Amino acid sequence: MANSSSGYTLSHARPPTRQSARITLFFSFFLSFLFLVLIFLLNTAISHYPDLASVMSIRGYVCRCRRFRQAVKRREGEREENVSRQKKEKEIKSRRPSATLLLIDMKNAD
Repeated sequence: MANSSSGYTLSHARPPTRQSARITLFFSFFLSFLFLVLIFLLNTAISHYPDLASVMSIRGYVCRCRRFRQAVKRREGEREENVSRQKKEKEIKSRRPSATLLLIDMKNAD
């Protein structure tokens, strides 16, 4: 290992100095702080703008499911309303005489 082709050996590796340890520690704390700030901002955004919750996280999944169920119920209600309205229209049409029958009645009245 001492005579490798690249000329680099493990004995040439410098041990970590206090300065490099401080830099590493600083960056690890800095990245952790940024991560916490990001989580805080996302949480604030979700609480202030509930529509964002539909895009993000489990909370968003729950919101999407709830909205989907509400939309399905709304569609089913609209279908039932449409069916009942169509039945009523058919009933009304069956009750009133058609225009041709009215014309025939008018001719017979003369």
